[in-house]
Amino acid sequence: MKPEEDGRQFPWRTALEVTVTSVFWGLWFYLVMPLVSALLWLAGIQVFVEQMIARGGYETLLDKLSAYGGVVLLMLVAITLWIAWNKRHYGSHNTRTHALAAVTLMEEGAVAGVDPARLGQLQEFRRLVVRFDDNDELVVEQAEESGF
Repeated sequence: MKPEEDGRQFPWRTALEVTVTSVFWGLWFYLVMPLVSALLWLAGIQVFVEQMIARGGYETLLDKLSAYGGVVLLMLVAITLWIAWNKRHYGSHNTRTHALAAVTLMEEGAVAGVDPARLGQLQEFRRLVVRFDDNDELVVEQAEESGF
């Protein structure tokens, strides 16, 4: 049995996943900083005008725009590949959503050795204390009526 099959992971794989996730979060924070600056600019238009217009900051922004676009494109490709790998690797192991078939009164009665009609009657009680006797017969020791 492979370690992935019994729920464990290889240590190098966990380290790789943590590293890749940390790198992407770091890049995300780095790329969000201009947005934070723009929001802060809304609170201080004079500072923006001084830096971007009077000192020529818009020229630097235009020069760096292609580099920023390239980085965003590379991140998009890397994240798309990461998502595709995750879907390929984990998509076939999605067993958590399969519900078991409901058990009918006939099946319960067959296992417990009780008539299904009797089980239907017992379901009407709010609380039951039951046991099986020496002959594997169901014995109701205490039954509490429902309070409806």
